[in-house]
Amino acid sequence: MRGPTSPALTSSGSILIWLVALFLIALGQQLWVAWLYGSPVPIWDQWDQARLVFRPWLDGNLRLGDLFIGDSNHRIVVTHLLDLGLISVNGRWDPLVQMTMNACLKAIFAAGLAWCLWHFFGRRHGWFICFLLVPFFALPFDGENAIWGMNSLWYLIDIFGLTTIVGLGFARAGSWRWWIGVAGAVLGLLTMASGMLAPVAVAGLVLLRLIRTHRWERGDRYTLGTCVILMLLGVPMIAMPDNNRHWQAHSFLEFTAGLTHNLSWPFPGVPPMLFIVALPLILLLVFYLRPEFPAARAAELVLVLALWSVLQSMMIAYGRANYVAILVGSRYMGVFSLFAIASVFAAMLVGRSRGLRWDGMVLPLIFTGILMVGLVRVSLTVVDDVLVATRQWNLIAEERLETFFTTGDERELFKDPTVRPSPATALEVVRDPKLSMILPPTCLAPGAAVTPGRLSPPAHGLLRASILIMTCGFALFLGGCIYGLRRETMGLAPGNPAGLIVLLALVMALGVVWLKRDVRRETVERDLHEELTRYFKERDPARSAIHGRKAEETAPANQFAN
Repeated sequence: MRGPTSPALTSSGSILIWLVALFLIALGQQLWVAWLYGSPVPIWDQWDQARLVFRPWLDGNLRLGDLFIGDSNHRIVVTHLLDLGLISVNGRWDPLVQMTMNACLKAIFAAGLAWCLWHFFGRRHGWFICFLLVPFFALPFDGENAIWGMNSLWYLIDIFGLTTIVGLGFARAGSWRWWIGVAGAVLGLLTMASGMLAPVAVAGLVLLRLIRTHRWERGDRYTLGTCVILMLLGVPMIAMPDNNRHWQAHSFLEFTAGLTHNLSWPFPGVPPMLFIVALPLILLLVFYLRPEFPAARAAELVLVLALWSVLQSMMIAYGRANYVAILVGSRYMGVFSLFAIASVFAAMLVGRSRGLRWDGMVLPLIFTGILMVGLVRVSLTVVDDVLVATRQWNLIAEERLETFFTTGDERELFKDPTVRPSPATALEVVRDPKLSMILPPTCLAPGAAVTPGRLSPPAHGLLRASILIMTCGFALFLGGCIYGLRRETMGLAPGNPAGLIVLLALVMALGVVWLKRDVRRETVERDLHEELTRYFKERDPARSAIHGRKAEETAPANQFAN
């Protein structure tokens, strides 16, 4: 790959402003989703987490095996430890604090991915690399993870997987960076069932190098052997509960249909788009296998990221083929997005290798523009079909718990629709005297003595300031571009149309965020309470009246009152 033209372009300081801007955009977007649609009441698997993990911890009887208990197909040891740590520091279980932590993890991964790409791409054009990542971290297509407090596992697996790939795949075997990669792989195994796939991807990278060079690089055998050991250690970490088998692929046709659905993202349901999304990666692979290809190291990073995403997509296609075909599957879209991200940067390398003008920047911009059509459509679908619907169900759960505590009649908790997935589990949790010491205030009887959490006020403050944080990120990015274009520094120049296109896109993005500033939590809840008032009007007049009253009482001052 061609070397940098100026030492200023290769220094770490030349990308710092763009990393901060990308971090703020990703953080603000995730916090905004959690602020609008997150619930202070535990949802779904969080009730079981309280019963199976938090309860023994409070008793002082938490065993190592309790942390390894299966959750769906995973053993989420690191997530359990993180959540126990948050409760210990905060002094109380607060799902909104968990959501804030998840937003920070997502932003860390966004900045880490940008830094790695910049480093492997010759430490040039940090502004452009960060800009290409913005659409994938500024849109809420994976919004389901933003509103599930315990879904930190999806962001942890990203961070550990990237650490594994960069450390184990590119550092000298036995060096401290290599051992950090091994540590990342081990933590990945303790995070999700798919933690074993990052070492598999690194093994694929080692074999790809062997195909290209026809010789073993120094230490490759050690790396490959370590990857095999890690993969074998990961097999027992896969949980296979019987109640999830109906979601699995039951034939090769179902598996291939699921895999096509996943890899054609962000155009799921349009199988031919798979060839469009994958085309830059196919071209990059062809060019990489040529001995004279100048950007082999950058190509290896892009290709191994794509392989990592493909392997995860294959696992999801097998384990959830009949889930994503019925539901939106928002929680998996961060995995799918890695394939599209890799393809964008493959387009950048292809443009450079073919000697296109402006350092190959226009080609990835065009390709990103095509992907943006799907990204926006998928994000709107997730908001309408997942986030809004989930918040409405959570409002129902909050109302059922409140009614139960007010009346003391447990039949109220079992009256459908109610707490999901099981009112019986919720009843067991809220009636547990030990768990009541840490339960969120919305899960306690009115008048119960509640000690505010240490982290809750700052976390709730960040949630309220989410739109401001996101705006600051875009403004910082825009200001950096204007400065660079005026001074012709940091790789920006008026003669390069990519810089002007980026400037225009940032102005439009900032305008969209500004126009959406009035979309607030209280207005969302008021609209949903009004819908529930109409829904229950004939079915259950008493519940209709409750939601009608809540719609009238909903106001900004009442948000996060507990």
